[in-house]
Amino acid sequence: ETTTPTETTTPTETTTPTSTETPVPPTAPAAAMHRGGPERTGVYEPGGPTLGQQLWRFKTGDLVFSSPAISSGVVYFGSYDNYLYALDAGTGQEKWKFKAGDEVNSSPAISGGVVYFGSYDNYLYALDAGTGQEKWKFKAGDEVNSSPAISGGVVYFGSWDNYLYAFKDVTDTSVPSNETLVPPTDAPTSTATHTPTNTPTPTQTPTPAPAVICGTEVRGPFIALWLRYQTELGCPRSASPTTVRITKEQPFQGGHIFWQESRTQTYLVIFDGGGRTSGSWQDIYIGEVANALNSGVGKGCAGSAPAGYYPPAYQEAFGVVWCLLGNGGGLGWGLADVAAYADLVHLGEDGLIFRDSDGAVNRQAYILEFNGRFERIGY
Repeated sequence: ETTTPTETTTPTETTTPTSTETPVPPTAPAAAMHRGGPERTGVYEPGGPTLGQQLWRFKTGDLVFSSPAISSGVVYFGSYDNYLYALDAGTGQEKWKFKAGDEVNSSPAISGGVVYFGSYDNYLYALDAGTGQEKWKFKAGDEVNSSPAISGGVVYFGSWDNYLYAFKDVTDTSVPSNETLVPPTDAPTSTATHTPTNTPTPTQTPTPAPAVICGTEVRGPFIALWLRYQTELGCPRSASPTTVRITKEQPFQGGHIFWQESRTQTYLVIFDGGGRTSGSWQDIYIGEVANALNSGVGKGCAGSAPAGYYPPAYQEAFGVVWCLLGNGGGLGWGLADVAAYADLVHLGEDGLIFRDSDGAVNRQAYILEFNGRFERIGY
């Protein structure tokens, strides 16, 4: 799984002490990580870069959602092409790349000469920052989309298996190594076995018993909807709903725009006329949005929103979708700013079931038929 570096950097000179005194070891660079530190404040010392002319650009094999981290003149970032890249910050030249088993959406963290990042292949990886060689990896029970945080020599990260993990890497020489937590050198393929000391009492409605539909034993919270809308949805593509890693939503006067982080990268537009429980919907592929954005469509077409309303969120490209619809296509102005959440989607042959940000609390879900019709109903 280790990819040989495409370029080996060799020191151009060796520094020799000019006196007989014992040389003082250089201070280790501060840990570099997502949003500037473990507190995720987004504040960088001594400050952020000044935007100006493009110095270089580098093309990967797929989308780049990982935020770059810079340490000792090297830029580290991941891509949906399954690689973590290390580039020269000054020239953009590739120093090395490492291939994980699946997409790398996690933003890397660097400390003590080690790069930490997660992958959709369920692993947290620790690589040598200079060479890209794997030091160790740990397999969680599900995808590691979390961007690691480092504090006091301990690496913290989360997983879609519902656990938060903490490891002390004894190869990190920038901090004392007398911690009791060590990297899992003998358990890279194991899953977490920790059991919470206090088990909370569930407050949600118990999941109904499975139902057999089209020969598939359907499970999850939407069983009643499958039984009621089987004709509209067709046969289920899977027994259980899948977790959508990130869904972003903005409500409008006449409907909603959703973006779902998935392999298809689509925008969903629901036209509910301001609260109707049925109506029409459409999806817009991210490639169409990207082409429009590159050609200048959607940049400022909405103008300023009236007092008490919000413009479409341009930073999420919702503004581009709004303009592609023809000045919103009847959506009107935003009732709130964009918000992010994670939820479930259950796909069928002729439609799908999913919830908006309030759906889990209000027990309401959307039935989206692939013929362009929707219903929002309780379950």
